[in-house]
Amino acid sequence: MAYGEKCGSLAIVAGAGIGGLAAAAALAPRFDRVVILEKDRQLGDCVRRGAGQGAHIHTLLHGGELGLERLMPGLRNAFLSAGAVEIDVGKNFHVYDFDSWYVSRPLGFSTLQMSRPAYEAVIRKRVLDFGNVSIQTGACMTGLSIEKGCVRGVRISEGSGERELIADFVVDARGRGGALPRDLAKNGFGETPESVIGIAMSYVSGRFKRKATANEEAEAMMIRPRLPDRRYGLVCPTENDECVISLGGRGDIVPPTDLDGFFDYARMLGAPEFYEFIEGAELIGELRSYKKPTSNWRHYDKMPSFPIGLAPLGDTITSVNPAFGQGMSAAVFHALSLASALDKHGLNNSDLHQDYLEAAMNTSAGAWYLAAFADLEFPEVTGERPENFDQIRAFSRGLKLLSDDDPEIHRLGVEIAHMMHPAELLQSEEIIGRVMKKLFEAQSAA
Repeated sequence: MAYGEKCGSLAIVAGAGIGGLAAAAALAPRFDRVVILEKDRQLGDCVRRGAGQGAHIHTLLHGGELGLERLMPGLRNAFLSAGAVEIDVGKNFHVYDFDSWYVSRPLGFSTLQMSRPAYEAVIRKRVLDFGNVSIQTGACMTGLSIEKGCVRGVRISEGSGERELIADFVVDARGRGGALPRDLAKNGFGETPESVIGIAMSYVSGRFKRKATANEEAEAMMIRPRLPDRRYGLVCPTENDECVISLGGRGDIVPPTDLDGFFDYARMLGAPEFYEFIEGAELIGELRSYKKPTSNWRHYDKMPSFPIGLAPLGDTITSVNPAFGQGMSAAVFHALSLASALDKHGLNNSDLHQDYLEAAMNTSAGAWYLAAFADLEFPEVTGERPENFDQIRAFSRGLKLLSDDDPEIHRLGVEIAHMMHPAELLQSEEIIGRVMKKLFEAQSAA
């Protein structure tokens, strides 16, 4: 497609979450009009009903931030103007994993922390600033309109009625609870293959006033459990001099929703520094609970056939353990892949969908395996474990030990976790050899 040439007249995006907004930013320069359909009636500074995890911690990984900046230049400054808290990832975000703290050191990049409603508000404003994007609230997509293998639009419910909205292209960003697999099967495209891991996660979160702490270096903190412990904790600053504290557990280990029990639970985490960091914080509002029983990866690329004119995006493809913070950033990379495929192929071309789905699935694979290898360590988690699973987990432990000694390895590992590089960079013979040597040294010293 020639530079500046439009792909079509109207594109529809189902869902006004981070994925839907990123998709709209990708589509706006390529279509005359973009309409976002959102079933929620109110889009403001509060947690949307449709964002089930909206009250809990959301982290825009640095890779995702860079991706959004490509879609909407100047967005980083907009986040900062709206009160985002900038955190030096290596120095000020303290992480306890494999029974010890990562070494605190600058790694050369930062993250911008906000609440989920604040992230959405800033991105939504920038998307609407394109001038050809509109959001229709209270509009629930009930199905696809498909003719001869091509999507011609969507059906939406409004109040007590239903109507058809014709479009040149449709993005489904309704999330993991959306009905896209059912819609596709109903229209003769077959079943959607799906990978499922029963992660048995539950967590409780609350907004708190940020407090002065004796640990002046730490601004955010994470505790990841190791067997037999199943408790984790995470605290991140947000706008308005507040923070969100989340406590989680697996299986029958469920954080309490009363404030005293909440802090007692925090006191039982694997490192006392976490409780010391949050002790005495003042709760704003109420503690909210959320359960995520499964991680899901829908393999739209492996279906017998797939309609032209449709792109699933974000959690509609992959929804993983939120503790790793990959959801928003994965959706951003999906949107970038969609923009690239449209520029290369234009509309009404099966190659568009092949290229897009291949790129989107590569992004999803990186998020999926990083989370899955950590989840599957716990025996109550259901799902297929690879034959070399013990070696994979041992490698992760050795990499952490090596990171403590080597700032460059530390930086590379964190950059991969922030979706700035593919995990394959850790598979060089040189790095594998050094990790194995570090594991041997640790075993010999035990």
